[in-house]
Amino acid sequence: MAENGQFHRLWETGSDERGGEIALDQFLESLFDRTATPMLLVDDDRRYIEANPAACRLLHCERDQVLAMRIDDLAGGAEDVTPLWRAFVEDGTQSGRFEIQRPDGSRVEVSYSATARISPGVHLSVLLPIADEDELDRDRERGDRNGTQTRLTAREREVMTLLALGRTTHEIAEQLVISRETVRNHTRNAREKLQTRTRAQAIAVALARGEIDVSRVDGRGDGGRDG
Repeated sequence: MAENGQFHRLWETGSDERGGEIALDQFLESLFDRTATPMLLVDDDRRYIEANPAACRLLHCERDQVLAMRIDDLAGGAEDVTPLWRAFVEDGTQSGRFEIQRPDGSRVEVSYSATARISPGVHLSVLLPIADEDELDRDRERGDRNGTQTRLTAREREVMTLLALGRTTHEIAEQLVISRETVRNHTRNAREKLQTRTRAQAIAVALARGEIDVSRVDGRGDGGRDG
């Protein structure tokens, strides 16, 4: 397990203390601390090895406290997470709803999406409080999924990047000078291409597939015309 503050150095050096290669891309490093979307990294022992500021706010605790916990701790002993974990490791992805028990005893239900092995022995979890998901994010996508991967358009990538940064539909519409319905259409199209059902899952899959615009995450991107 990475020690306090060490995981950022692993990103910088490109290798871990055991000599294994760290495959985290620049966009994930840039996005992790800047996004308003809670994100956590966990190791093969289900121990948290990094938590972004948004995740710390969601959990009502400091980063050091998070890094002292395992996934099991957030279940509050109410659920055996071992079967879920085994299925996750085998399948490579997992999403759903989960009630978290914070260290202060309060509880919050979240929509989560986890992606296994974004780097050897490192797994990504994206969380969104159910109360924060708008009606669009609760809709279930209909239709068959044929398993093919279609690249997102430039505008869809732009919208997904802003979603990953924690922007709301209204904020994205204002920033890109487009209507909220257009934002919803781009989000819906992106989720269909990513073969996902929730916002949290779409963000996790977009990260894994490199569909996040690193120039915008780094603050170098500019707005575009409606598309």
